Amino acid sequence: MNKTAQTAYVGNATGVGLLPSDTMRRADLVILVAPNDPSQSIQFWQLFSVLGPDPIITIVESFYERVFADEPWFTFLFGVGGVEHHTMTQASMCADVMGGAVLSRR
Repeated sequence: MNKTAQTAYVGNATGVGLLPSDTMRRADLVILVAPNDPSQSIQFWQLFSVLGPDPIITIVESFYERVFADEPWFTFLFGVGGVEHHTMTQASMCADVMGGAVLSRR
């Protein structure tokens, strides 16, 4: 998922001048680890290297806990599996797009 999102974003971003046209050939831009230099921009595919798994799980879990508590229609449609299942599935997807791996509870 990361490579697909990265490629699509880079294609659009180079088209409008946000990233250089040689981005996909530059290891410093496509690497999954954020630069140590705070003056350099980081890309969404480098976020996992900065955040790690716990904040991602916390954000997604907070979303699902609120939605399951406040939106009966959501619980009806997505109740199979419950909050834990949806949290870990979506947190893993987010982590993958951000340059990480499938997550699990510790």
